[in-house]
Amino acid sequence: DEKCDNDSRLYEPNTLNVFRNACQRKIIEKGKKTDLKSDIDFERARNVLRSRRKQLTQMGKGNKHNACRPLEVDEIEKLFDLEYFGMKDPVSLQRTLWWKLTTCFGFRARDECRKLMFGDVKLKTEQNGKKYLEWDKKRGTKTRTGEKSYSHQRSFNPRAYEIGGAKCPVRVYENFVKHRPEKSKSENSPFFLAAIPSKFLNNDIWYYNKPLGKNMLGTMLTHARSFLDNCSGSR
Repeated sequence: DEKCDNDSRLYEPNTLNVFRNACQRKIIEKGKKTDLKSDIDFERARNVLRSRRKQLTQMGKGNKHNACRPLEVDEIEKLFDLEYFGMKDPVSLQRTLWWKLTTCFGFRARDECRKLMFGDVKLKTEQNGKKYLEWDKKRGTKTRTGEKSYSHQRSFNPRAYEIGGAKCPVRVYENFVKHRPEKSKSENSPFFLAAIPSKFLNNDIWYYNKPLGKNMLGTMLTHARSFLDNCSGSR
């Protein structure tokens, strides 16, 4: 039974592959042609490794231990105070709109943000003059495709109402639209865009006419937490 030398815990599933790959590198360094990943002589060893990985996974190994937790109210306030969120530059403006849409519309991870098109979010006005943003939910996502009768479906289009001040989702959205290139304002243009570095800005256009990378969308919350941790550590 494999154990870690330092504290007698079981290895993670991926660690077993790391050991095999390390052995393969040594074999190559010796000038040998043996391939642990494909040679028929090692098929039984590969099956055993595959079964052990599956067993370890069923035991709960291989899970991420450092999943990013949600932001607390005081942490959100701090991010605004430190201008990590705000409207002073392309990056902080888009971060703020991402945060507002994610929390108000209940986006799941990065999938719905990545698929979001400019035409999916509409700025509307009620009869009393109050503005709000509305997300058209018809575009499918990985977890809300509508293909299964028991899958969760929204019964309405989510809305985000204006609240006034720098944290108002309507105000943030209006600023974001103002700084988008005209070519990125069509119905099927990606919603989140790659930001032009601040040192290259010379007009009101703050974004390139191309989508923001999916990895950037998927790590926005992680970056926010890292920013807070760095600020706390620098004191």
